[in-house]
Amino acid sequence: MAEASASRCGYESYRCDLGTRPCPSGETCDVRMCDLTAGVCVPTPAACPTEGALRCTCVSEADPFGLAYANDCERLRAGAVLDVFRNPPFQICDPSCGGPDHLACAPPRTCVYPWGACSTLTQHGRCVEAPEYCPGPVCGCDGITYATECDADRAGVLVAYGGTCGTQCGGPPSFTCPPGLECLKEWGTCEQPDTWGVCRDVACLPLGEVCGCDGQLYPRPCDAIRAGTQVRGFPVDGECPRP
Repeated sequence: MAEASASRCGYESYRCDLGTRPCPSGETCDVRMCDLTAGVCVPTPAACPTEGALRCTCVSEADPFGLAYANDCERLRAGAVLDVFRNPPFQICDPSCGGPDHLACAPPRTCVYPWGACSTLTQHGRCVEAPEYCPGPVCGCDGITYATECDADRAGVLVAYGGTCGTQCGGPPSFTCPPGLECLKEWGTCEQPDTWGVCRDVACLPLGEVCGCDGQLYPRPCDAIRAGTQVRGFPVDGECPRP
């Protein structure tokens, strides 16, 4: 696969872009850098060998650790972008695990997930050597505080965030805050319901009128939060956009 890309590199007729310039039927746009969309059109493999070096692809919302394919041929068949810096000679490409295909790790490796990835059905983890040190305490995706990440793993629970439960809110589990505290998220994240926030005693600062995610105008940010919504931003000409 690398030879195919190299032989076509530099020829204008073989250039492609994932967003604006697709490849012809039967070919795949081979992109080899996470911040790029441009690549080279190469023939899409009809079949792939079982051997070869693992190839890690770029992270995404669905796969915060990226996804490791059995070899570069399988990566191209999937149309995935190669993460150059997570593959040799820069780093080691660790095997993927979990996810909708229920990939398993070969012993003695164990499957770890990024914190905050509270769904094994859509997100893959990566196979790593068992850690010698487990950080803690951590808040599990079940809303229970565990002494260490290893304790959560032994209970079969993913880690939502570091620290005791009740300090953060939102996220994929839609955590709420303890009584007396409100969930504060970054302004302008209305269309991102899984965004994490922090539990705070809301201070009513005199910042002026703001727009809530519900499309209503509020005298202060604290008023929007206490009404059960988040802050979209400041109004334009005294008006708020409808959700």
